[in-house]
Formats: sequence, C-alpha cells, structure tokens
Amino acid sequence: MNPYLLAVLTALGFGFMLIPWGIALRRISSGEFFLVLGVTFLLIGLIQYFFEGGRGYDTRSLQFAILASLLYSGAITAFNYSVRNPDAKLGIIAAISATYPVVTSILEAAIFNKYPTVTQGTLMLVVVAGVVLLSLIGI
Repeated sequence: MNPYLLAVLTALGFGFMLIPWGIALRRISSGEFFLVLGVTFLLIGLIQYFFEGGRGYDTRSLQFAILASLLYSGAITAFNYSVRNPDAKLGIIAAISATYPVVTSILEAAIFNKYPTVTQGTLMLVVVAGVVLLSLIGI
C-alpha cells in the first residue's frame, strides 16, 4: 500500500481517536486507560507477529525498542493528564502534541547532523505558527 496514503490514514485515525480518548480519560483513570491500551497493543502485536513473523533481534535492537516504549509511555502519560484537565481544550492539546515531527527533526539535526531542507524548515515554521495561532484563538 502507498506509504503516503497510510500516513493520511494515520492522521485521520489519530484525529478521530482523540475524541473518544478524551471522553474516556474524563471518566476513567489514566491507569485504567493504560491497561486497556496495553492489552490492545499486545493483541495487535500478536496479530501482526502471526501474519508477518519475526525478524529476530539483537540486544541493541531490543534496547532501542525498550527505550522507544518508555518514551512513548511517558508521552502518553503526559497527554492523558493534559486531556483529563477539565479546563483544557482538546483542539489546543492535539495541535501542540502534533508538533512532535518538529521535535524529531531538531533531534535528528542535533544527534545525526541530518538537517532539514529549506522546504522542511519552512513547513516546520508553518506548523509552529499554526499551533501558536490555534492557542491564541483558543479552539
């Protein structure tokens, strides 16, 4: 399947997902939500492993997978607590959270000396400007 179509489906999925996510977190605890999320991830992982099989792994790959899982869990925890705040506006939280590709690009430049192109840099500025604008108008 076309990777760009998959990226669009990902954006739509995340966009739609945030509505029930926010509703759930205002009704159950973050811990309960993590249990549901964890079981779901486990089941999806088992299904994908069944259909795709494993590639095997080395210790370094496993360390990176653990690090990514811990960082993801920390980010989700922060997101959960921001969404649970009754004064928080989901649109602003979603917009701020969606700037993570900008963070990734900055980290790539700092760690791997992989600098964004002029077009990528311009688009990153547009993303940041959009978040600022959304925050100012308070959607």
